[in-house]
Amino acid sequence: MKLSGQRILQGLINRKPLCFNFSIHWLNFGSVWISLFRCIRAYCYMFQFRKT
Repeated sequence: MKLSGQRILQGLINRKPLCFNFSIHWLNFGSVWISLFRCIRAYCYMFQFRKT
């Protein structure tokens, strides 16, 4: 599975490098964006509680 997967990935890189790099970029930083969103949401909740 790993070898065939790597061959498919290499084929994608050779065909569409920009799209592939962009998708990999979002896959790598997806968890970071989710944690950032959670922090911002928690901060908004704290700000609302401070108002009241």
